Amino acid sequence: MFDTHCHLNHPRLLGRVTDILLRARRAGVDQMIVVGYDLPSSELAVKLAEQHQGLWAAVGVHPHDAARVDDDVVARLGDLAASQAVVAIGETGLDFYRELSPRQAQESAFRRFLELADELGLPVIIHCRAKKDHWDAQEKALEMLTSSAPAKLVWHCFEGTREHAECALSIGAVLGLSALFTYRPMEELRRVAKQMPLARVLLETDSPYLPPGP
Repeated sequence: MFDTHCHLNHPRLLGRVTDILLRARRAGVDQMIVVGYDLPSSELAVKLAEQHQGLWAAVGVHPHDAARVDDDVVARLGDLAASQAVVAIGETGLDFYRELSPRQAQESAFRRFLELADELGLPVIIHCRAKKDHWDAQEKALEMLTSSAPAKLVWHCFEGTREHAECALSIGAVLGLSALFTYRPMEELRRVAKQMPLARVLLETDSPYLPPGP
């Protein structure tokens, strides 16, 4: 099995990578994508992927830190993406749940990373989160992606309606299913997940976040 989104570069996991990989492989998970969420974590993701067989890297800046994205950051991430270990740009996108960066800064950074992914011919990993039942982040992301999107899109930790899923699929996205759909309140997400074509679904842990529900 392939965990398509994890954060072994996170401080909570970084010191235990060898043990985590051993236990994962015993459980049948032999490949993982380590996803960057800022410049230092992206550099760590590449380093880990170059050091450990079965690990791959994605480089990007989470929308929480979008206000820090400038020309130098984008250029450095582009340089990191030259590594053969890098398979995607991200994670990037919109987070209107916490809004740790202004929405305008998030949208600007998102556009820049969409352009970088398109320029490099890499998939882009999209983070998209809104406050419960608001869907404003999903609507804005789909608006931006419909007007200009790279050829390959991965919608990380998909959370949305059937209409959002259908729109994302119509523009070529694959949808990441995380442990969210095991949580008791997520009945609507379970209904949507059942209707997703299996060829367009990826599994991910987002480790060390989102432990499975009981």
